[in-house]
Amino acid sequence: MLVNSGRTLDRSQRRALETRRRLFEAALKLFLKKGFENTTVSEITEAADVAKGTFFTHFPTKEAVMCELGSMVLQAMEEALTDPSMKGAGAEERILALFESAGRWHEENREISRLGIRLLVASPGGAQTDLANQLRFVRLLDGLVLDGQQKGGFRSKVSSELAAQALAGVYYSTVLGWHLSPVRMPLCKLLAQGIGLVTKGLRA
Repeated sequence: MLVNSGRTLDRSQRRALETRRRLFEAALKLFLKKGFENTTVSEITEAADVAKGTFFTHFPTKEAVMCELGSMVLQAMEEALTDPSMKGAGAEERILALFESAGRWHEENREISRLGIRLLVASPGGAQTDLANQLRFVRLLDGLVLDGQQKGGFRSKVSSELAAQALAGVYYSTVLGWHLSPVRMPLCKLLAQGIGLVTKGLRA
């Protein structure tokens, strides 16, 4: 399952989600094997065993495939923050919940996550292509830090943007390290430890 949003999907929605997953995985594997520029949409649809036009039903461009991983994880994060259990939660608790949801997503979709991370690292323009998701992620964190500062939980003299960038850096480096490490520690636990170090320095 590509996105675990908690919604009950009907048969056509499940079929569409499965087709999108096949296209996404096929594209990532081809990008890694042949390079982004040298991979054609026809090759992607052939590898996914779907009609060529189906690609554009799910992705407007090849570049959109590169951004899919970040979009899916961000969706999981945003859904975690709007969960009823988060009502009245403090900024630090919400930040931890956000990273826990991301960790669960990567653990549940390990192969897709591994392929996506490898592609972003291996492709010269990979990180730049996903810039919109990275900025969206930092803005989300910035808002949470600001909320914590306004409510007195975090020190107000610390730049919220700088703190958000530090939190984002911990996230990206931890996920990458988790994939590279031969020891399979739970990603959620690793993220909680890393984020805890940052939020400890933010506390008022």
